[in-house]
Amino acid sequence: MSLLEKLFFPPKCSSCQKLLGIDIPDSMALCEGCRRLWESEALETCGVCAKAVGRCACMTERMQKSKCKGFYKLIYYVPAKKTPVQNRLIYTVKQTRDRRTVDFLAEELWHSMQALLKEESIAQERVLLTYIPRSSMAKLQYGTDQAEALATAISRLSGIPMDALIRRKGGKANSQKKLDPVARYQNAKNSFDVAQKTRVDPKGKTVFLIDDIVTTGASIAVGTRLLRKMGASEVYAFAIASDIFNRDRAVY
Repeated sequence: MSLLEKLFFPPKCSSCQKLLGIDIPDSMALCEGCRRLWESEALETCGVCAKAVGRCACMTERMQKSKCKGFYKLIYYVPAKKTPVQNRLIYTVKQTRDRRTVDFLAEELWHSMQALLKEESIAQERVLLTYIPRSSMAKLQYGTDQAEALATAISRLSGIPMDALIRRKGGKANSQKKLDPVARYQNAKNSFDVAQKTRVDPKGKTVFLIDDIVTTGASIAVGTRLLRKMGASEVYAFAIASDIFNRDRAVY
C-alpha cells in the first residue's frame, strides 16, 4: 500500500479496527493489544501431543487415512464466537479482500513452512503450493477465495510455485457447516476433482495444501488423495486454524 493510499484509507487493526498509523509495514494487521492476544492464543497446547498449536502436526483420522504427512495450523478457532482475535481475522479473509490481513496470515504460515522445511530436510525447489478452492457461489458472494489468496501471498513471499491443482466440480455444492462428519467427507468427495489444466506437474513433488479452517479434515483428506493420484510424493496440510474441538481428540 502506497503512502497516498494509507493517507486516504488509514490502515486499521483487522481485529478491533483501531487505527494503526501510516508508517507500519503492509503485513502488520494487528494493533499491539490484539497482537498480544494472538500470540497468547498461539501458545495453546494440543491435548494429544502437548506441543504448542503452532508446532503441532496432529491430524484428524480422515486426514491420516488419506496419507497426509502432517497438518500444521497457527491457532485454534472457536466456533460461533465473534470476539476471539483469531476468529475476527478469519472472518476478515473469508468475507473481504483485505490484503493486509492476508499478508499477515501468509507470513505466519510461511514461518511454519520454513520450520518444516528445515526439520524434515525438504528441498524447497521440490515443493509446490496449492489450495482447497472455495465454491463459486461463495466466491461470487464475497469476491474472494481466501485459500487461493493465502497461497498466492505465500508464493510471493517464498518463491515457491503455486497452482490450482484441485478444482470444484460443476453443480451446486452443499455447505459443509450443517453436515455431520461422514456427510462432510462424502460431500467433499462429490465436490472436488483434479484440475484438468495445470502450469506445474506435482508428480514426485512435495505439495503444501492450504485451507483456512479445518474442522473434520474432510476437504483436506479428499484434496490429499487427489494430489497423490496426480503423483505427489508427499502432501502436508497448512491452515490458519483448526477447530478447537480437534485440540484434544481426532474426529471422523
